[in-house]
Amino acid sequence: MLNLIRQGRSFSGHERNCCFLNTGGPRFANVSSATHLDFKDDGRAIVQVDWDRDGDLDLWISNRNAPQVRFLRNDVPGDHHFIALRLRGTTCNRDAIGARVEVVLRDESRRLVRTLRAGEGFLAQNSKWVHFGLGKNAEIEQVSVRWPGGDTERFSGLTADGRFLLVQGSGKAKSMNSRREPIVLADGAAEVGAPKSSSAVFSAIRPLVPPLEYQRNSGEKSNVFQPGKGPVLLVLWAGWCRPCVAELTEIAAHEQQLRDAGLDVVALSVTEIGDRSGLSESEAKLLDRIHFPFQSGLASARLVEVLQILHDHLFALHLPLKVPSSVLIDAEGRLAAIYQGPASIDRVLEDTKYLSRSGQARRMRSIPFPGRWHEPPKSLSEHTLITRLIDSGFLNEADFFTRRLGAVRKELALPLITKLGIAMYLKNDPRASEHFDQVRQIDPAYVEVELALGTQMEKQRRYDKAIALYREALRRNSKSTDAMNNLAWLLATSPDASLRDASAALSWARKAAQASHFKNAGVLDTLAAANAEAGNFEKAIEISRRALTLARSVDQLTLAAKIEEHIALFQSRRPIRIGD
Repeated sequence: MLNLIRQGRSFSGHERNCCFLNTGGPRFANVSSATHLDFKDDGRAIVQVDWDRDGDLDLWISNRNAPQVRFLRNDVPGDHHFIALRLRGTTCNRDAIGARVEVVLRDESRRLVRTLRAGEGFLAQNSKWVHFGLGKNAEIEQVSVRWPGGDTERFSGLTADGRFLLVQGSGKAKSMNSRREPIVLADGAAEVGAPKSSSAVFSAIRPLVPPLEYQRNSGEKSNVFQPGKGPVLLVLWAGWCRPCVAELTEIAAHEQQLRDAGLDVVALSVTEIGDRSGLSESEAKLLDRIHFPFQSGLASARLVEVLQILHDHLFALHLPLKVPSSVLIDAEGRLAAIYQGPASIDRVLEDTKYLSRSGQARRMRSIPFPGRWHEPPKSLSEHTLITRLIDSGFLNEADFFTRRLGAVRKELALPLITKLGIAMYLKNDPRASEHFDQVRQIDPAYVEVELALGTQMEKQRRYDKAIALYREALRRNSKSTDAMNNLAWLLATSPDASLRDASAALSWARKAAQASHFKNAGVLDTLAAANAEAGNFEKAIEISRRALTLARSVDQLTLAAKIEEHIALFQSRRPIRIGD
């Protein structure tokens, strides 16, 4: 669901809204088209209110996409009647939320019932007027209210086509028919403006930019940001892109202003990334024709993908970078602004002035309108950024951030250093051992490295290595339940008879079960396996059934299925063997 939101996609898949009519029988009628409610909007809630006070309910509809709100006035002709009631509690809550109102019509057996609720749909609230459509029958026989708390009260003095206040304990309705001029809303079609060709965001939170390597026209490699050389504007462009050409031309025309502001520019072509060794002839001629005075070259796929990850780290909406896109990097190597579409030189120069200003001034620059902060903006989690980089295979960039995080907040960096070390280990990167040593230095009792490596050894069927790692974990942290459980499992189930040890498996499995208070289904499964290895099949079945109940109670369905298989093995007096 979050990914759908971040990609800006419709939850409904652009399926039209539906409206159903209660026919009074066993079926509803689909009146979506006839009511004109069948919008393609990504709808969220419908709010009912007699907005124009003409006796029928109008609708406000909220949407996740544009238009974010619609007003639909009910002008269906007819001679039907209504009654609208406003409740006021005296001994219950003042708004009488939770009250149940019942209207009985004369000469009709049916009862009209409504409940007053707080909240209706997603982040929405109906009018607190309890509205009843009476049809063509205008004679009301009885109105009763069951107030929150359970007391039921009948009210008199009510007539059709009126508005009344019902005060708890009064027994008599008070007319509220004084005419109020409705707020007039002019009819009109909902217009959704065309997407803007460009946007500019000055970031209140500045993440560090990792080294971004590109290829110069000369063929040599270089980094976009050079420490000690001041801020830089990175521009991504393509030869086929007319707005790109216009932006580069404007940059060239304002060379002196940019240099006076202390700003350097690096323009990188993203045309056919990875398929060429230099700028095309037409691109080179274009830069010569406009006398482009700054550094230029080719962007790599890696550079663009890392920029995309940084963009997605800053924004909730994860839309692809467009061409042209530009990034303003401050003198400390932090991302200060992102420009989608052609960047205005005036805007870039103005943003550059704010790079050295106070945090408060930068925060105010980041919002599109003046105001007062309710609270300071929260910093973004570096864990999320680093995890995304590791999962995407950008280990050098992840290492760049992890080293800085580890230098400032060592304990918080432990899981990330471990994750990065494992990723490097799987790629045979020699830096893995350096990260593992760093983890052990920060916290000798933190054994996630051994546990993760042990899991990898198990996948490779190197059970002797896995057992040694779990033993090392317990040597360094004798209270690690995971290490106890993993070791016991291998000692009880290894296909290599020389590695199995029923007595040791039982000992470690019991300790793990006690440490988890016999409330962990996986640990109990291991204890059952150890008992089976020791020949205690009846005990193994008893423990397995307890583990099965626990697994099902917390919806661990995959584990539950495995436990059922294990019970079948024990019933045939066979122990578990990995790989069987």
